[in-house]
Amino acid sequence: MTSPLEQVKKFIGAEVRITMDDKRVVVGKFCTLDRMCNIVLKDVTEFRRIGYAPDGEESGEAHVWDTERELPCAVVPGQRLVRVEMKRELYTDIKMRV
Repeated sequence: MTSPLEQVKKFIGAEVRITMDDKRVVVGKFCTLDRMCNIVLKDVTEFRRIGYAPDGEESGEAHVWDTERELPCAVVPGQRLVRVEMKRELYTDIKMRV
């Protein structure tokens, strides 16, 4: 039986998609996981939806736009994690590694 640490090591270098509790989504290559469940990624793209309702507008319409930015690396705090995803084919391939 392999340890949880050995299981996590199999996923190093795999592309993952992470959704955070503030609705941000980051896609990048998994580097490591620390004791506090913070995830470190490299070659990251962050997607965010920004919106605001201008003061004084009676229509109540919010202005919304999507943003995207490239980052060389990012640390995603464990307490902000909502979902961590990976393509099924990649997951199956990694799970089969011995």
